[in-house]
Amino acid sequence: MKNKITLISDSVTYDFIYIGTIKPKCDEKNNCILTKINNTDYCNFSVSFPEKEGIYLWVLDNQIEYIGNSININHQFNSGFGTITSRNCEKDGQSTNRNLNNAVYREYQNGKLFAIYFCEIINSKKVKSLILKKYKTKYNKRRG
Repeated sequence: MKNKITLISDSVTYDFIYIGTIKPKCDEKNNCILTKINNTDYCNFSVSFPEKEGIYLWVLDNQIEYIGNSININHQFNSGFGTITSRNCEKDGQSTNRNLNNAVYREYQNGKLFAIYFCEIINSKKVKSLILKKYKTKYNKRRG
């Protein structure tokens, strides 16, 4: 696993530092603790990430699967991605949160964990948009 991933967008270099992996909460027999909503399994997980603004990368098998931004990455992962509720699964719910949470569970079942990389930066929403113009991922929605 790399310690750093560098992305370049509009001649600006962004260094993303490895901050950890995501592992579902499991019982003593190593079975994932799941929440089933609308016949889909969602796992629960919590992380200890910086409480800072920035852009983060979800990486699996050395491929960037998702690029996100947040004012507080720790809160985003623990309250957004790590705990899926029925509200997330409604038509106007947060489909990215539930899709990534389900991916964490599916990949864990296959013996894989997502690695998370982080770049602290202000104006993270604007910078994320610039980066996504150059880098395509599996889970970022295409707008336009």
